[in-house]
Order: sequence, then structure tokens, then C-alpha cells
Amino acid sequence: EFMKGGELFDYVVGEGTLSEEEASGMIRKIMSAVEYMHRQGIVHRDLKPENLLLTEKGPRREVKIIDFGLSKLLGAEVETTQSFLGTRGYLAPEMLVTQVYDKRVDTWALGVLMYECLVGTPPFEVPDSVEETHARIPSGSSATPAISLTSKSCKAGSLHSARRKALAPSLL
Repeated sequence: EFMKGGELFDYVVGEGTLSEEEASGMIRKIMSAVEYMHRQGIVHRDLKPENLLLTEKGPRREVKIIDFGLSKLLGAEVETTQSFLGTRGYLAPEMLVTQVYDKRVDTWALGVLMYECLVGTPPFEVPDSVEETHARIPSGSSATPAISLTSKSCKAGSLHSARRKALAPSLL
């Protein structure tokens, strides 16, 4: 399937930031797909703008998730995993310290994506080492310039380790 709209990454870079209305529409579509994957027992583990393609340029575009090379099939017997892989700026804290994790790591990546769409930059600076990265990721606090209280609350829920434990993509 040819994606005329290119990568979400290129679109956000070209726009600088997205309006809250446009960002919420995009994130809603991505969340719907992630929720479907999770119901099928699939955790993507590498959600990032480069792995999201737009079907076309313009307002009627859809968003497609690609690159399932790092994904994992979890089931009733195996609900967690511990592999350290993915793109560091989108990894949940538990992945950075190689703790056991589950499908909710994708919720963290959704929070990072949401922030990037609204603000135009990553919420956390990605230093050279894993230790530095983990030290710089607070429990959900990052600068949230000029976005609504609803967006701040949604971002905080997905980028806060304790709150994310109970947060499903459909609740974002």
C-alpha cells in the first residue's frame, strides 16, 4: 500500500507543531490501532513518528503503524517481557532499566508522540547513555508550553510511570 502522505515525523517537522484539534485526531487514530494490537496480544515496542505513515496529504488522511520488527506477541500465559530494544527517546522507564514490562510501554510512546505533535520537540532530551536518559526522565514532568489543560492532563497521564500503570490507550 503506497502512503502518499509520508512519515508523521516529516509532517510534524514541516508543520513545526500541530493544532490541538489536528494532534488529537491523529493520536486518536493511533490509539485506536494500538488498542486493537493490544487486544490481539501484540506490543509494538517501537512506536515513533518514523513508524507512522500518512495515507495522503490533506485532511482526510489516515495514519498507519509500520515496522513490527521489534513487536512481541504476548498471550494469556506470557503477559510481560524484559527485552531492551527500541528507540531510546520513546522507551518507557521500565524498559530503560530492563525491568519486566507489558503492553503499557506503548502508552508511554503515545505520550511522547502526543507531546511532539503539540510542541514540536521531544519531551525529554536524549543523552548518550541509558543511565543519563533514565535520570532525565522524571515521573511525567516535562515542560508543556501553551497547550490546554486537557492536553496537559492527557500527556501527564501517559508520561507518568505510576499513573500509566492503570491507563489504557482508550482512556487517554
